Amino acid sequence: MTNKQKHIPATPKVEDSKRAPISEPTKKSPPAKKAVPAASTKSSSGLSWFAVILSLSIAGLGAFIYINFQQQLGALKQKNEQSVRKYKSASDQAKKDLTEQLQAYEKLSSEKLDLLQEQVGKNKRQWLIAEAEYLASLANSRLRLANDINTAVVALKAADQRLRKNGDPLTFPVREQIAKELSDLASTELPDIIGLSAKIIALEATVGQLKISTLHTEIAKTKKGTKNKVDAQPLPKNIEETLRDAWKNFSKLIVIRRHNQSLSALMAPEQVELIRKSLALKLEGARIALITHDQALYSANLALVAKWIEDYFDTDNAPVNAAINQIKELEKTRITYQLPDISLSLKMLRELPVLKLGNGVTSNSAP
Repeated sequence: MTNKQKHIPATPKVEDSKRAPISEPTKKSPPAKKAVPAASTKSSSGLSWFAVILSLSIAGLGAFIYINFQQQLGALKQKNEQSVRKYKSASDQAKKDLTEQLQAYEKLSSEKLDLLQEQVGKNKRQWLIAEAEYLASLANSRLRLANDINTAVVALKAADQRLRKNGDPLTFPVREQIAKELSDLASTELPDIIGLSAKIIALEATVGQLKISTLHTEIAKTKKGTKNKVDAQPLPKNIEETLRDAWKNFSKLIVIRRHNQSLSALMAPEQVELIRKSLALKLEGARIALITHDQALYSANLALVAKWIEDYFDTDNAPVNAAINQIKELEKTRITYQLPDISLSLKMLRELPVLKLGNGVTSNSAP
């Protein structure tokens, strides 16, 4: 502590006599309750009932929605179950069908495999007979379907060579039958289809250059000259001159000649050209009939062509006569022929025991 002391003020003393007495707190009396009116009580009761009714309505609506949802859910579940059963049934049926088809294919494959094993197990002689049977079948097909004698001959000769290499005595009667059928095919006379067709094509070109009959030429020139004269004449001045000129021109149109044979109607130049086109069409029809071996149509078209040329063209002209003779010669040509039957050798080959398999089925390699 320093010499200087801090001055601290003294607290004034309060006399006991001057202290104020402390009074005890006074107790407050509770407030009096106010009286509630009767109308306020009734309003509160109505609100309570309204709240209860609203709660019940909401509960009922919720129950209705829940029940409806459960029904829809049940219907959807039932529909789903039906669809599942339907698809399951279809799947089972498809599976069953596929299983049956697979079993059928397995059975067929097994049969084919057995057949292949039996075929592979054949020896060289058996294969030679099978080849001969196929070639004989080919010869029959070409002969019946396409009238192809050349191919039938080649196929039968090849079949005979296979049987010769086989050397089995059982094939000797078959070779004899094949030799007879080859002889029948060689004796069949075939028309020269290509040559006849070439002749008809040449005639089509010749028809356009043939000279028409003299009568048709004169009437064509007369009509042309009369037309020119009529056009050059002046107009008549009176009725008598008109009638005289008309009779004169009309008399020029009529020419009377005597012949020992009947003549066809005279034609104008444009009609002659039409006749030429018609003749070319008839010749083309005869060529088509030749290719299809239609004897009746072929002969009818050529006969009509010959008649038209005799009626409308100059028969005193050498090319016209040559064309008529050539057409008549073509008309007499036979374009059909009788084909021999070569099916017996094929039947004999298929009846050979060598071609019969273990299951008793005969090999039919061709129709």
